[in-house]
Amino acid sequence: MLISTLEELRLYSPANAIDHFSTMAGFLDSSEHDFLLEKLGSELYAALTDYYRTLRQNDGIAQLIAQVENGDELPPYARLLTVAQRILAYDALARAIDMQAISVNGSGINISVADDYPKADRETVVAYKATCTKEAHAAVNRLLVLLEDWTQEVAIVSSSSASSENSESSENPEPSASDEKAEIAALWRSSRFFYLAASLAIPSATVLQEYLNIYDSREKFIQLLPDLRYIQEDIIAPVIGEDFMDYLVTTSQSLPTSPTKKEDILLARIIHRLRKAMARQLEARVFANKMGDARREMAHNEAIRLTTDLAEYVAAHQGDLPSAATEAFLSSPLYTPPAADTADFSPAFQNNADSSVIFVTPALN
Repeated sequence: MLISTLEELRLYSPANAIDHFSTMAGFLDSSEHDFLLEKLGSELYAALTDYYRTLRQNDGIAQLIAQVENGDELPPYARLLTVAQRILAYDALARAIDMQAISVNGSGINISVADDYPKADRETVVAYKATCTKEAHAAVNRLLVLLEDWTQEVAIVSSSSASSENSESSENPEPSASDEKAEIAALWRSSRFFYLAASLAIPSATVLQEYLNIYDSREKFIQLLPDLRYIQEDIIAPVIGEDFMDYLVTTSQSLPTSPTKKEDILLARIIHRLRKAMARQLEARVFANKMGDARREMAHNEAIRLTTDLAEYVAAHQGDLPSAATEAFLSSPLYTPPAADTADFSPAFQNNADSSVIFVTPALN
């Protein structure tokens, strides 16, 4: 487990008066495997577990607790561990509160009451559990943001310092912070909660937040992926063409943030309209159901209007698309073949011309 002492538990819940770690061990184990593991992914979870096991074997737990209490800068694996422990602590406490309020014995069940504390009423228990659940999900978002930042940082560093790798040979056998971040980012890619859904026009929570308020929740974004995929593949792709949709998704990953070329500006506008349509379709499909019939109908109408606007805009600018986009657009139902140029056309034979040696009479009915 990633928490093995009461001292670690009190880092995140200092008000608890638990005397024996064994009373929380089962809840922590359930939280670790049912709630945390899927966020990290099996590969990163295994690496973090190995790191924690090494800490325990080298008596590093007390040192880690002291560093956290002093606010010291932690190496990446240690920082990742503390964020993961925060998730486990609050989720386990939320799981435990209802069961710990009941004492099961051979004669039946009783309500557990401490000798030196007054009994907590039901409202207090419900409020405590809700707070723990809220804190657990806030810690999950903190974990996902941290991993996302490290992944983006590693991508920037690897692209800008590839030439300096050879100069830093084997002088530093110990892995640096950047090496640990690179390893963590690589392991996290196998997780279902990896932040970048590269096959979607809305690939991350950051992008979706620009079009629909999900309170910057990475966890919520992952939960919405099936709906986003359905909207892209089954609602909008048939309208603009699957090949053209694939082209836009690929292009969106490399398009400059502030394009200056005419072709890039056009593609940026198309992708912006595509994302607006997808976000409103998502609201109509998921969020508006909780807002009443009026908002659901409004979101539905807006989704249809934005999808139509996207199709009309693409069709109107068909001739302005770059060559690669035009090739992908050929299979789109919006594609219109260019009209034949008849300005310089002259028939091979003109009847009754001065130079003609024959005259063709019209058919007789």
